[in-house]
Amino acid sequence: MVTSSPIPRDEMKLSGEGSAVQKNNFDSTAYLRKMRTRRAISSRQRKAKTKSAKTRKARGMEEAPEGATDQWRSEALEIRFHEHYSDMKRSPSTGEITLNEDRYVLVCAKAMVTEFHALVRDVFAPRANKAAFEFASNALFDLGRGLGSADLTNFVEGPHALGPSRNVAECHVGFRAHCTHTGWGKVVIHEMSNIAAANAHDYYMIYDLYHSVEAEAWATESEPPVSSGGAGPNGGAHHHAKEKLRTQSVNKGSSVSTTPATPTCYLAAGYGSGWFSELWGQSMAAVEVTCAATGQGECCRFVVAPPHRILHYLRFLGAALDQPMATLAALPMLHLFAQDKDGERCAWGQSFDSSSVSHSQ
Repeated sequence: MVTSSPIPRDEMKLSGEGSAVQKNNFDSTAYLRKMRTRRAISSRQRKAKTKSAKTRKARGMEEAPEGATDQWRSEALEIRFHEHYSDMKRSPSTGEITLNEDRYVLVCAKAMVTEFHALVRDVFAPRANKAAFEFASNALFDLGRGLGSADLTNFVEGPHALGPSRNVAECHVGFRAHCTHTGWGKVVIHEMSNIAAANAHDYYMIYDLYHSVEAEAWATESEPPVSSGGAGPNGGAHHHAKEKLRTQSVNKGSSVSTTPATPTCYLAAGYGSGWFSELWGQSMAAVEVTCAATGQGECCRFVVAPPHRILHYLRFLGAALDQPMATLAALPMLHLFAQDKDGERCAWGQSFDSSSVSHSQ
């Protein structure tokens, strides 16, 4: 005995206006097939709509809905970066590593940092350790600055650009995401930063770099770096600091591990300086004030500001960073922005006066 299914309300008027389908003529099999087809189409449409929304969001902020929040925009860029760096391809047969058609090269962090310092020391001879450190630090800083500048340019203008313009907020998100995905470490921008400044003169940023590739390279090194100190024609106000450099030795059984006494992430500082110099269209200084390699904490902290204002902001942020100005002013990294340096950085100093360091202590 065949039983008929109840007639759904939607199907009561299929045979014409005002006429209902009779119960005994209802084809339940055809009806169920039709409803399954409807559900399948509806499901595909919903998925397509969801995917389209995600795609629009992932394309970037130029398609952000009216009234979109900063958090929405930040999440949109994060999605784009994740998708961008998920497309990396390795081809052992051709010896290529590509990311969206751009060639990449994998380099060991120790080779770029500690072993490079060792090579320079060998070239300068054992008695010239301080000169060797200054040369190697300058080279790494300049290399990092060039990389940061090029990456920001590629970020906003390249063939696979991830951002539509040199928007300051977007480029901060890009800096954080780029460092995370390319192995520099995890960037956390401090809430005290004035990243919403209307101009470069009033701009300053504090950011923490966790798992810094340089700091970890130095943490495993058996011989610590020797800072050159010095800034200014006669070695500057930092000369006294270089004579007081010490290394902390910790006995571990039969071996001894040494820790640098001052910040060592010159490559990362140069990278931040290059990125934000390119962003603002003028030179910006990035100075490391605490370094995980020295045992001062679990992360490295950087301050970014115009070179002629960096001492002002270090003085202003000294209390917040829980460091006296005397300690911050003696940072050997500051000598990178002194007026007496050769090359492009010579113009960076502007009103930077090394004598103001000693007077401010």
